[in-house]
This record gives sequence, C-alpha cells and structure tokens, in this order.
Amino acid sequence: MPLTPQQAIVLRLHRELEESFNNGSERFISGYETINPFAGRYMNGSGHASVFECELGAYSFAQDQSDLIRAIRAFHRQADGIDYSPEEILVSAGSSPLILVLMTYLRSRRAQPIHYFHSLYHTFYFFADLLDLCLLPLGSEPLWTPGALPSLPPGQKTLLFADPVWFAGRALGAMAIEEIGAWQRRTGSLVIVDGTFQYLKWSWPPERERSTTLDRGLTIRLICPTKSVAVHGIRFAYLLSPARILRELRWVSQNVTGSSSRFDLHAAMRIMEVLSGPESNRDLVSYIRERYRKLAEEGFVNGPGIEPECSYYVFGRLAKPEPAGLFMGGAHFDLENQDDSVRVNLLSPYIES
Repeated sequence: MPLTPQQAIVLRLHRELEESFNNGSERFISGYETINPFAGRYMNGSGHASVFECELGAYSFAQDQSDLIRAIRAFHRQADGIDYSPEEILVSAGSSPLILVLMTYLRSRRAQPIHYFHSLYHTFYFFADLLDLCLLPLGSEPLWTPGALPSLPPGQKTLLFADPVWFAGRALGAMAIEEIGAWQRRTGSLVIVDGTFQYLKWSWPPERERSTTLDRGLTIRLICPTKSVAVHGIRFAYLLSPARILRELRWVSQNVTGSSSRFDLHAAMRIMEVLSGPESNRDLVSYIRERYRKLAEEGFVNGPGIEPECSYYVFGRLAKPEPAGLFMGGAHFDLENQDDSVRVNLLSPYIES
C-alpha cells in the first residue's frame, strides 16, 4: 500500500531539507549538529584500549561483544530497575539500521496495517514506502500532554510510536502510557517504541522512563545512547525485545547491518560507562536546561504552551528574528495546527546566545 498523500509530503520535505543543507548555503537550527562542551570528557578517560591498539583484520559484530552487553544490562538495572538478559538485547551500528530491521521484520510477518501515533521519524515513512507497508495514524496530534488519551483500535494489532522527546522535548504522557499498557494486556498487541532520545530527562534524579511500564513480553524498545550524551558520529544503538522476537530480529539484523567498526565498539563501551556512572549525563542535562532558560529569556523561542522536560530539542515559535533559512515546522512532523512552530536544537552551533 503506498504512503498517504500527507505521509508522502513529510518524506518529500525531509529530502528537500537534506538537499538544501548539503549544499552548505543554509543554517539549520532544527538539525542534528550540536555543540556539546562535555563531549571531550565523555569520550576520554576510558580504561579500555584505544581503537588503534586493537587487533584488526576480522569483522567485529556488536552483538558478540559480551562486555558491551553487560554494560547495557548494568545501565538498565540502574536506570529502569530492569534486568534484561543477553537474549533480550540486540546491538547494532546506529538507529537507522535498526529501524530497517524492525520494518523488515514487520513486512516478513505481514503485519498490516501498522498503527502509529504522531509523530514518527521520517525514516519509518521511507522504509514503509520501500517495503510496501501501510502506516495508519491514530489521531492527528502527539500525546505529549499529561492528560492526553490515545484512541486505540480493537483486537490484536501492531502499534508503533516515537516518544515525542525526539523533536519536542516532551515525553509521551503518563496517562497515555497507562492506556496503552492496559490495551496491550487486553489485546495481546505488539508495541514498538522508538525511544532514541530517551534518557535525557531534565529532572534529577531522572524519573523512570514511562515506556518501561509497558508489557515487557509484548514491547520492543529502540535505544540510542549516543543521543543521551549528545555525541554524534558514533554508530551505536540497540533494541530491547522479548527473546522470542529477538531471535528473528537478530537474523534480519545480521543481513541488513553487518559488522561494526572497532572505533564504534570502544566508543560504545565508553558511553555506557558514562551513563552508568554516578553523575551520568547530569552536567549535559543541566547545560541544556540552562540554555533553554537563556534563549526563552532573550525571547528567542516561545514554547507551544507546554514547557519542555527532556532532550535538547524544543518545538515552539521563534519570537526573535532568526537569519537561519532552514527549519522543520509542523508539516515536517505530519502535525496539524502547528504551522507557526518549528523544531529548535538548543545545542545548535547556529544559535548565538
């Protein structure tokens, strides 16, 4: 089934953005480029051998790195109070390959349609288009307000959603998660959570990620720790999944992504050490929160009526004239009634504050 006209528009807008940004003529404050004053500290000081000192000449599969799997398990025991077994963790070289793994898995299972909440990362549209998968939206607005309640279909279904933290600095509301969990247990439905930008809560100590309360036996979560420390250029992400599903996902992943570089594997270990440490990413979170406060005080950005609570992206109106020519507005996220709001990367090197 082809994309709907609105989904096709989202995909086209993102492609046009990429082309404009690649020509070097625009300042893209909605994009992924960041200034992180803690990047050097996060990536240095590891007790592990430098990538240049490692034995090279053989493929290195992330899934086979027992030390890395143990580090991921330790992090989730600390952050979520959950002990995931090695059979429930699938590591790969970044989020995009794992999105392809998930979409290929759903295609092989003939899971049609795939229900979703707004807004999805545009890569889901891209692979849905290639794999002829039907994405069926539930409602027209993201569920980022505390009292938002989702409209859920009857029967056993497949539900996909991206935690809105990835573009709006807001997590899915607690009541929405409770409703999804009750529906999931009632119907036996599979829920896939794109939690790429989770673990960047502004509160300290951070509250438990809400999606961890969903039925563990029926939930797949996508996690990207590089986003949690705002260190880009390292390919590292993983899925948390029921073991019975992960066996199939692992086979798909091995065919889709192949091996990982030694650099990425050692950098991944360092990132997990930082996140599991006593301070974790606290300094970065404090820096992001303070930067938002300054930009709001200076009149640079006004929130959409909802204060951000996590991540380094906010979605709001630019109150201060801004010379940057590239923005991601409501249409880029398949949102209605958000034409005057744009995504702002609080760590963007193009913002002068």
